[in-house]
Amino acid sequence: MMLRIKISEEDFRVVKIERYLNHPPRMLKQLAILAMSNDFKRKDIAVAVGVSPKTVTSIQKKYAEFGLGSVLSPVSYRPVSCLEPYRGILKASFLAECSPSVAEAAQRISHLTGLKLGQTQVRHFLKSIGMRFCKLGHIPGKADPAAQEVFWEEVMMPRIAECIADKRHVFFIDSAHFVLAPFLSFVWSFCRLFIKAPSGRQRYNVLGALHAKTKILETFRNTGYIDSTSVVSLFKLLKERYTDQPITIILDNAPYQRCKFVQETARQMEIELCFLPSYSPNLNLIERVWKIIKKSALNGRYYPTFKEFKSAIDKALDEFHEKDHRKTLNLKFQRYKKVTFMAA
Repeated sequence: MMLRIKISEEDFRVVKIERYLNHPPRMLKQLAILAMSNDFKRKDIAVAVGVSPKTVTSIQKKYAEFGLGSVLSPVSYRPVSCLEPYRGILKASFLAECSPSVAEAAQRISHLTGLKLGQTQVRHFLKSIGMRFCKLGHIPGKADPAAQEVFWEEVMMPRIAECIADKRHVFFIDSAHFVLAPFLSFVWSFCRLFIKAPSGRQRYNVLGALHAKTKILETFRNTGYIDSTSVVSLFKLLKERYTDQPITIILDNAPYQRCKFVQETARQMEIELCFLPSYSPNLNLIERVWKIIKKSALNGRYYPTFKEFKSAIDKALDEFHEKDHRKTLNLKFQRYKKVTFMAA
């Protein structure tokens, strides 16, 4: 039997007023249904309001049983998780020790509360308390965050500020050693794919200098070794090409870069050397360049000969300045001052 209801004159007057107030869309639809209930059939109301006939019936029953106040109430039913009483205990547990998987989290919840829940329910609960499934990061075990902060504030930032203001050239220097071997990567595919592995372990060395502002990359390349003479050769190249402003070079503590010969040559050339604190690759901008080169030229690619391997790297390096990597090479650095460590 079809439900027939009659809206009272007083309720109808209230409904007409309420429909023009700032109510949520759901409540406005309910008021529209009631306003048309006296004169229209259920299917016609459903079409006009944009809901199903079952929804019209549900609203009319709600009005008939509980009155207009039930429709005007902003409170709607929301199911409460059975874990809600244990929220504080569970959150404290996961703060003390993270979980490697939803399955492990479900097992821990069962142990703490006696409730056995499915992984979907557990996943929703973990998100509700602010947790995310994050990839672990890593930092060098011997890194000194305090020393990095001092270097960042007193050495790096003042010189980078001068570089941005065109008062100084600042370069980040580092070397990369590309070995003829498979560089594996992730791809979207219908099955696991394989690439061929070249024979031999020949190595192509690149000593690079990345300009902090322009992102121009200057390089010295060879197939032998990177040593102090290689570093000095790159210094000479920079000194020849950048004569209008003082030059500052930020570099790590590799022995061939910190030796007396390199420091004395830099002093004679009036090049300032700023050595990073030990174990601070996060503060060396050029480290990101090597990832870009590997991704663009080496990842998931097979080069049967060292000559082809070397040519691919050379092409990526030569075309580097033509591509826009400003987002990747921004001057925002990972600092370890506020990192959270995983419990042992």
